[in-house]
Amino acid sequence: PPPQEEEVVVYLAPLPASRLEKRSIALSKVFCAYKKLSRRHDFTIVEGIGGIMVPIKKDYFVLDLIRTMKLPVLLVARAGLGTINHTLSAVKLLKRQKIKIAGIILNGAKNNGIAERTNPKIIKELTGLPVKIFKHHNKNLIYNLSKDISNWKLVIGKFIGH
Repeated sequence: PPPQEEEVVVYLAPLPASRLEKRSIALSKVFCAYKKLSRRHDFTIVEGIGGIMVPIKKDYFVLDLIRTMKLPVLLVARAGLGTINHTLSAVKLLKRQKIKIAGIILNGAKNNGIAERTNPKIIKELTGLPVKIFKHHNKNLIYNLSKDISNWKLVIGKFIGH
């Protein structure tokens, strides 16, 4: 048989992806699927698709989805240089919207830079939120943790004090 074409995966925010595909995003389907999954499972994780200000529709962002669904946030940020600004901006916006923040994960710390060593303490001090560090960058953090629900319960439990 002839060789199979490799599938090309392109990552885009929902708004530009929907425009390229000439398809609309039906938020009602998202909400319905979430309700159905929440009824079937004790523990449901909604991944934030890249950040709280990622556009889902022209005037609807991940932040709006979080607020509409009344979800708490476990903020995942990179560990290195620049994360203080991005993380504090996200935390400020979430707090302004009165969205509960369970904690912050700094993903990809390699302990080889001063920013990676100092960022967790500074972010914790300035936000008052618990900060946990994942030493190695994990592009599939949510997926890998979701394969074993006990890992998620452990991670979330550490943030909420259980």
